[in-house]
Amino acid sequence: MLYLVGRLASIVSLQGLALVVCVAGAVYFARGRAWLRSLSFSIFYLIFMVPVPESLIVPFIARLQLFVSGAAIRIVHVMGLPVYRDGNVMHLPGGESLFVAEACSGIMSILTLVPLAVFLAYFTQPNLARRFSLVVAVIPLAMLGNLIRVVGTIYVAQRFGSEIATGDAFHEWAGILTYVLGCFALLAVGGLMTRVLPTLVKD
Repeated sequence: MLYLVGRLASIVSLQGLALVVCVAGAVYFARGRAWLRSLSFSIFYLIFMVPVPESLIVPFIARLQLFVSGAAIRIVHVMGLPVYRDGNVMHLPGGESLFVAEACSGIMSILTLVPLAVFLAYFTQPNLARRFSLVVAVIPLAMLGNLIRVVGTIYVAQRFGSEIATGDAFHEWAGILTYVLGCFALLAVGGLMTRVLPTLVKD
């Protein structure tokens, strides 16, 4: 019924959620509650294959764009670069402009790092509080990574021109590097939590 509603309403997220519910129901029907309990994390993890509805993402994108562009401008001013901002558009002294796109807002990094954080938290952290903390840490890590990316793009555009800074090669590799740094930062935070924080009562 959930799939049918998603199909008729053209809501892909409901169709994907229906598959997850169906898998859980099939395990319970075939093997019972014990198997469903032991496979609960694996079945829950299938949620991350379901696309997040755009209606839930769009309201945050503009705010993230403004936050990243504003923070980037403050940093480049400290670096001595005469760049000014108009919304999420940054104007260089030579008349060129840079636009903080949706991909540079940090939302894609958050959406792709959260599944990794959940996986890492489940297998490395002993209790719910520390697992939740590790997953929440994705937000500042993703924002910091994209902030570095935007500042780097402004610097390259100022020194070598906006064509190079916004070209396919630089832009693509900057995105890959940002994501890789985010993954390493997440691993570092998880390792730091394991070594520094005391082990609380396990679930």
